[in-house]
Amino acid sequence: MRVALFDLLTTFITQHMSTQSAEEFVERGQQMGLPCTVQNRPDEYLQDDHPWVRGAFVQVQSPELGQVTLPGPVVTTAPPLAAYRLPAPVLGASNIDVYVDELGHSPGELDDWRERGLI
Repeated sequence: MRVALFDLLTTFITQHMSTQSAEEFVERGQQMGLPCTVQNRPDEYLQDDHPWVRGAFVQVQSPELGQVTLPGPVVTTAPPLAAYRLPAPVLGASNIDVYVDELGHSPGELDDWRERGLI
């Protein structure tokens, strides 16, 4: 139906967008039964209250980075099935666990690689 009414809708939208903010236009359009939403740029999306209220982002405390914003859970359940307590480890945080403990390299090799900028 939108394809058939494209010209009419374009004229209507253009006229009303010139006198209203995008948020006002969307609110009024939805009140009138027109399925519509604001299309934000990524920086606008992060500043919009709507995704924060819906839990799209969570704040966690990182020992290395301080307060960090992470994506929230994809599915919300009651009671919660998962919680975000820490962000992913920083680069190199597991080097000893992986290279020395799991792969059997010596701590000296690890130091040498680090000095040469390999890890």
